[in-house]
Amino acid sequence: MNNKGYKMDTNYNWSSICKAMESYKAKLSSKPITWNKPPENIIKVKTDGSSAIQENKAGIGGIARDYKGDIIMAFVKSISFCSNNNAETKAASFVSTG
Repeated sequence: MNNKGYKMDTNYNWSSICKAMESYKAKLSSKPITWNKPPENIIKVKTDGSSAIQENKAGIGGIARDYKGDIIMAFVKSISFCSNNNAETKAASFVSTG
């Protein structure tokens, strides 16, 4: 058996590890998000679904807008716990079935 793996430097003590973690600065970035209006007489629907394993919860939400950007309908709903992908599917399904 070939025992290749990551070699970790073990010369650090707990104090130096904590100090390094406390001084860590995350690199933040941002990107503007735009919404493109649909053609006239078309309604554009955006949905989202998510789940939180630790809380054993999941939810869905969505919004529908017309070609002027006016809100036609919006919803948010708790659902039974499921995976993120399943929640996304349930959000899209909710729009068509209610």
